[in-house]
Amino acid sequence: MKKLVTSLGKILLAGATIAAIWTLMLVVSDEGEPTVKEADADIMSLAMGGETNTDKFVDALDNLGMDEPRPYDWNGNKVFFSTQLTNESPEQVLVRFQREFVRAGINSKPFDDSVRPADSSIDPNRWQAMPKDQAEDASEQLEERWDRDSAFFGGGIVPITVDKDYVAMAGTVSKSQAKDGFDFLKELHKKKGKPLTEHVGAMRFIEATNVGKGTRVNAIWSDEDIEFSKFTATEKASNVSMSARIPSCMGCTRLMRFAGEAEEEQGYVMNIYEGTLSVGETVEFYERAMANRGWRLAKSTTMLRRLEQQGVKPRTNGEVLSFEKDGEFATILVHPEAGKTSVQVMESP
Repeated sequence: MKKLVTSLGKILLAGATIAAIWTLMLVVSDEGEPTVKEADADIMSLAMGGETNTDKFVDALDNLGMDEPRPYDWNGNKVFFSTQLTNESPEQVLVRFQREFVRAGINSKPFDDSVRPADSSIDPNRWQAMPKDQAEDASEQLEERWDRDSAFFGGGIVPITVDKDYVAMAGTVSKSQAKDGFDFLKELHKKKGKPLTEHVGAMRFIEATNVGKGTRVNAIWSDEDIEFSKFTATEKASNVSMSARIPSCMGCTRLMRFAGEAEEEQGYVMNIYEGTLSVGETVEFYERAMANRGWRLAKSTTMLRRLEQQGVKPRTNGEVLSFEKDGEFATILVHPEAGKTSVQVMESP
């Protein structure tokens, strides 16, 4: 069980990474409030068929007042996002969501507080030598740990971080639809040798962050055909089918593609590349290639360069290029990283 618990990190890291990308993809209005374009279908339209665990989860989000979801493609994995701004504190959000997850049949009981760390070195055989109150406490801690881990792998949603300014919850559905931790362990036993992540069919991640004038809740989830290997899949840029709007950098390897799926004209796309050309050579390539495609260097980029030349703004090792064309925008971040050049290309309407 200890090996199983330590493997949670891979799954939780993927959820946290998706949440970070979601933050980048939010559109910020003049008032500073993140706003999201409406999707074609509401949350309920994504729950079709029977009452599967995913149906219950999506239905619960709708009942909790989450905004309409937006589907995205991340290297071939389909993920969905929904958001909400509330006057509650993150901890109050945790309580409200956990109650709804119980009502929806996702959790058997509410998990609405932080996990007390169970001492994994405690051997139940030694409990007889402990004072009664210590033995009972150790037993309760291990039982609570098991309940949460069991729910995590059995389609439930459990808190993984809880403090006054930030709460994160997560959960998975196994490929064989395990109902609890025992079912999941049986599933692992039947298919020995496979990495833990290959047994995960769906992933869910919810975070509630104090944003000063309330709490921003982001819900991120996948469909039930998630493949973790796709998250780290790389492709030579020359083999990547790219639109003529923004080219891939010469000699680069694409590490990730993240794009909106609701409507092609929504235009939210992020590509991350790794290249061997220098920062300066990469910047020169994009200035020429973008100009040839009708893009204009934005005034903000020109202004930043002037400030650097005048010594008002300190020079950095990287560079940010912003472009405009027919009401659309593109931002290209180029900077050195681990002996190579990292290139992030973001498109938005």
